[in-house]
Amino acid sequence: MYRQRTPAGLLGRLRRRAGRLFIVLAGDAGLAVLQEVITVVGLPMFILVFIMMFALYRGLSQEELSEVRVGSPPRQEELKPED
Repeated sequence: MYRQRTPAGLLGRLRRRAGRLFIVLAGDAGLAVLQEVITVVGLPMFILVFIMMFALYRGLSQEELSEVRVGSPPRQEELKPED
């Protein structure tokens, strides 16, 4: 098994060990603690992404996309190189 030797890899291993300790040492109460931690960490992220969804919609609705015109494709004789 390949282990990352970066701070992110170390942090991941520490989180896994802390989770295992909660479950093993505290039993059902440890699982409840882990669920609460996930809720506490995940809820602000959900709120942030939900607000970003409205901000993206507002930004795209302010774009004047109706003024964009797409021209016709070039004719074949316009694409031939001149000698």
